[in-house]
Amino acid sequence: MNTLKKSLFIFFFTSLIFTRVSFAGTIVGANDTTLTITSPITSTADDTDNNDLGRGIYIDGFTGIIIDNSSIFTITGTGTVNPYGIGILSTSLASSVTSITNSGTITVTTSGEEDGDGNAYGIFNNGFTGSVISTITNSGTIAGVSTGVGTARGINNTSGTITSIINTGNITATAAESSGGTVYGTYNGTAVYNHGDLVGSSGSNKVALIGTITNSGVIEGTRTAINNNASANYSEANITTITNTGTISTTITSVTSASIDGEVDTTNVINVGASGTDSTATLTTLNNSGTIKTVATGTGAYGVIASDGGTIATINNSGTIQAGTASIGIAATGVIGTINLNEGSVLIGDIMSYSSTSYTLNMDVGAAKSYYVATSGTGSFTVNDLDSRPVVAGSAYAINIGSMEMAGENLFQKTTVITDAIDRNVGLTKEVWVEPYYSEITRDSKGSSSEIRKFNNKKQGFTAGWKKENTNKPLEVVLNFDQTESNIDSGEYKTLSNGLMLGLVAPNFSTAGNSDVSVKGLVGFSKSDTDRKLLDSTSSTGERVLTGDYYSLFSSLGATLSNNIFLSEFSLLNIKLGADINTEIRDSYKENLYFKYDRLALVQVQPRVEADLKIGFSERSNIFFNAGIEAREVISGQTQDYSMGGTKVSYKTATPGDIYASVSTGANINIVGNVDFYVVASARSGSQDTQTYQANAGIRGQF
Repeated sequence: MNTLKKSLFIFFFTSLIFTRVSFAGTIVGANDTTLTITSPITSTADDTDNNDLGRGIYIDGFTGIIIDNSSIFTITGTGTVNPYGIGILSTSLASSVTSITNSGTITVTTSGEEDGDGNAYGIFNNGFTGSVISTITNSGTIAGVSTGVGTARGINNTSGTITSIINTGNITATAAESSGGTVYGTYNGTAVYNHGDLVGSSGSNKVALIGTITNSGVIEGTRTAINNNASANYSEANITTITNTGTISTTITSVTSASIDGEVDTTNVINVGASGTDSTATLTTLNNSGTIKTVATGTGAYGVIASDGGTIATINNSGTIQAGTASIGIAATGVIGTINLNEGSVLIGDIMSYSSTSYTLNMDVGAAKSYYVATSGTGSFTVNDLDSRPVVAGSAYAINIGSMEMAGENLFQKTTVITDAIDRNVGLTKEVWVEPYYSEITRDSKGSSSEIRKFNNKKQGFTAGWKKENTNKPLEVVLNFDQTESNIDSGEYKTLSNGLMLGLVAPNFSTAGNSDVSVKGLVGFSKSDTDRKLLDSTSSTGERVLTGDYYSLFSSLGATLSNNIFLSEFSLLNIKLGADINTEIRDSYKENLYFKYDRLALVQVQPRVEADLKIGFSERSNIFFNAGIEAREVISGQTQDYSMGGTKVSYKTATPGDIYASVSTGANINIVGNVDFYVVASARSGSQDTQTYQANAGIRGQF
């Protein structure tokens, strides 16, 4: 008979599990039970009996439970006193759940007017005697909704253990802004709550533990998205790792930091704090490459906070953390060991500390990024720029050093265009010549922390010359107009420069043996407009563009030794050896209120040797090939003095020189009479991986 009863029970329970009709809350009655939920579960509780509880699945003291839900849980609690509602409850006698997998919807809604009661929990691990859930995997929705005074939780772990929470869906908690009362207050509407709520004893703390929270979906609460709080005496609340690539957020729109029902009116997206006697709360590691944000305005809106008694060992951020009061906060007795702001980091809101301990802020956003990270409060930070740039501590400042590192390179580009045009045209029998040109110069970075910065320069303009006869030496007047668009580190820093240079060339200044000596001297100026992208924690977007402008004066003095070797009537080989001293004097300027640059006087030596082969078809028509080696070396002005946030710093160029190999080819074509047309294509490669490609076309003649 007993065997028959047992068989009938198993049959009934199995039928209940696998039937595809709606049924009320399920009570697990055996170890190693697998529940596959494909039909809706509904449960309603009212407060006629003060202990009434709306439950979807109830696990009380059984182990090895597996739950797989792809359907809809609708749990409702109504009334005015204590209408609890819980989607999945594991409680009491050391229950053990192997896994909860949800691809459906678990929604719990409660009302109620009793202070601190009427709670709505999507999943509740009530660990008063050690309840354990190994893994919660959610790709659907887990939602707690409180419309009254009670609390709302998506997942609530009270003094129990959850080894892993993996969320690709939505875990939410929605509550009225005033709900929670004197009992829960500011922590009401918490999507994931790890709560040390069981009183322990000295040397035997009661522990609420979540191993890992991995989120690529949405975790959102009214006031707190993830709360790790130890409120009971001799209790602990520990989370080992939070890894976020999705969104973790709160929805409350305004907070005042004023006392409401005995609690402080704040919102904390991720909170770690301990208020019990001899209690501790720890988050070992927070990894964020997604978004952590609160939209609340007012004076009590925090993104990530170590509240009093709470410890966050390490924050690794490469995503966005946004809050109106502080993106990252440290209370007076809170602790955040190290904050690492990595490449991709955006902070909206200060880093605030009221702790007496100095903490470490490591900036590793990449040498391409300029930043201003505001710090506030009475605490202090030791700031390290891991990209080896000067950094101002306190509120942390650093800039993209590309414009300073490239000063010598830009001077070389500007003057070389003119030198090449003079070599091609000066000394010929033509009265006038005009040479338009276009070039693109690129360089790859040597890595994010390298001082060799990536850039792309587009240069266009023209060089022209005409003879000026006199009784002593023939001279030629040379004029150059140049426009350069400089893009450093993929738009992190941009300049647009327009410049003009004018000077004289003496093509037959002297002779040295069989070689001719020519000399030149030019002066000029340019105006440059700058745009710099800045990571700015005080901006509403976390970024802003700084603008500035400056004027530069230029001079170029040089001499060239040239020797012609005639190979035939119309063909020759020309060997040139030259050296220039080029100077830029850049006036002081500022970029908004953040950065100010002192006057810079840059002096650079540029030697070169080249061979030019012309193969003629007639007296005025030929093709030509050119190859050369050039170099540059900064001999003065290697250091740029500037200030960040009013603090004086300086940058010294670590690579003041470069060596280049160049080749070019082209053709001269006699059009009519004494008028020739020519085209040139050239390439230049530098030892710092600088690549230049240029096209020239020109006309010369006697008109």
